[in-house]
Amino acid sequence: MFDLNNWNYSQYLNEDLKAIINLTALPNDEDCEFIYSVTVLDKHNNEIHQNDFKVLNDACVYINTKYLPYWEFNEAVEKEESTGGCGSCAAH
Repeated sequence: MFDLNNWNYSQYLNEDLKAIINLTALPNDEDCEFIYSVTVLDKHNNEIHQNDFKVLNDACVYINTKYLPYWEFNEAVEKEESTGGCGSCAAH
């Protein structure tokens, strides 16, 4: 399940869809506002649906409530044999 520690490398999977939390910047007059977006993507990473939250914990509660009972949780963690770097994520 998504939490404040794993939100940026976890996903819920269901056939050809995945649900993730990502950090999004919304430009305003003088700066940017950062929000957390719960996003559903298809197998080509096209956005299907998105809900925005100002607080990370609210995004975690939403995604867990909506998808945990029905979709498979996948936490892409570092591979054991990895030496680090960009390719060390289990998502690759």
